[in-house]
Amino acid sequence: MFSLSSLQSKVNQLYKATASQTLKAMQRLYEAKLLSYPRTDTPFITENEFAYLKANFGKYSGFLGLDLEMVQTEPRKRYVDGSKVQEHHAIIPMKQVPTESALAKMDDLQRKIYALDVKTTVAMFLPDYLYEETKIQTKVADLLFQSIGKTPKQEGWKILFKQQTKEEKEDVQTLPLVIIGERAEVDVKSVEKETQPPKAFTEGTLLTAMKTANKTVDNEEAIKILQEVEGIGTEATRASIIEALKQKEYIQVIKNKLVVTEKGKLLCQAVESQHLLTSAEMISH
Repeated sequence: MFSLSSLQSKVNQLYKATASQTLKAMQRLYEAKLLSYPRTDTPFITENEFAYLKANFGKYSGFLGLDLEMVQTEPRKRYVDGSKVQEHHAIIPMKQVPTESALAKMDDLQRKIYALDVKTTVAMFLPDYLYEETKIQTKVADLLFQSIGKTPKQEGWKILFKQQTKEEKEDVQTLPLVIIGERAEVDVKSVEKETQPPKAFTEGTLLTAMKTANKTVDNEEAIKILQEVEGIGTEATRASIIEALKQKEYIQVIKNKLVVTEKGKLLCQAVESQHLLTSAEMISH
């Protein structure tokens, strides 16, 4: 299930939309009574929401054009936890499903966001994705090398995200069947590689980093403060913070990557020596 920042991050990853564009599209969907309140900071729902989503499962499946069977009929803590819902629950589809004419009036991003949210909601009721993990330890002289492979056994909810999981499948390694103690011939290759710099932020990954800013500091007091305030900004303001940095030309977007401009670098140098301006105490106010 999605909070505002997690949905913004996912939409940026999939469709390269900015956080601000995503929020505007979600606001339109909220005003059309198709999605619930967008500025929420939790990915959980209560049992009340679970009950109405369950009752409308057929509508949502029909919207996706799929004949799906509901398997998970009871609330699970992974999605349903009233103790983690304060003012607003996760972003979920409302009872009303858009007609073809209503869909035609939406822009492309609105349609994509709505479909993504419906798929994520429907996935809660589908079978789990199951896979078999194999670990092989190969002893070469006195050294042990470990290989890990995965073989999918049940597609489960991933059937809804076939396009998205295409790239994931390319990264999955399957291993051959072996017998314990079996001898094998191995090729030894010497590969030279250079250490790569950290990946540049996208708007999606920056949103996540802002929310989990406590993980990037060492000072115990700063960690505590950032945990209490849930990072830099709020669910409702993080997108506008990024937008302001772009408008003031401190950062720019190049091929969906955020790059600090010369003007931005000068700003960083100017505030670097001013501890108060960059302290967790200042960020929390």
